[in-house]
Amino acid sequence: MSRNATSSVSPSSLKTSRRLSCPTASILACTALALLAGCQKQEAAEKKLPVMVRTETVAMADYAPRTSLTGVIAARTLNNLSFRVGGRVAERLVGVGQHVDKGTVLARIDPQEQQADLRSAQADLDAARAQLTQAAATFERQKTLLAQGFTTRRDYDTADQALKVAQGSVDAGQSALANA
Repeated sequence: MSRNATSSVSPSSLKTSRRLSCPTASILACTALALLAGCQKQEAAEKKLPVMVRTETVAMADYAPRTSLTGVIAARTLNNLSFRVGGRVAERLVGVGQHVDKGTVLARIDPQEQQADLRSAQADLDAARAQLTQAAATFERQKTLLAQGFTTRRDYDTADQALKVAQGSVDAGQSALANA
């Protein structure tokens, strides 16, 4: 038979005749599909990872958890102490945290600054006393001149006021010297 003779039959009619005429072919195709589907399920089952199990031996032990806290540690009572005068600390006689009794000397301050303050207060007192002497002399002169009628009451009052201011300056200087 030649090629031309087989080509006269249409391909659609050939497919239809094969499907209808061969029920065993369809059974074979269904069986092949079922087998392929079954293989895929086995391959998927084989790909599952095994379940990992960890074992631990149980034993009695002391439970001591480690605790870490943050914060500030401070004394229950805090006493702010200071010197009555300023200056540089020359000597510290007690240590930090050491127990001390009342009246215990804690530290010594370099005396240079206090000596300078003392000299300054003495100089201020001397100047105030000199002003007091001058103001007293002026007041006595104004008092004599007022009695004789050679000065005004205004000049007398001014001299009296200057005397009182000078006396106040002397008192303040004595107080500053006592503090120094």
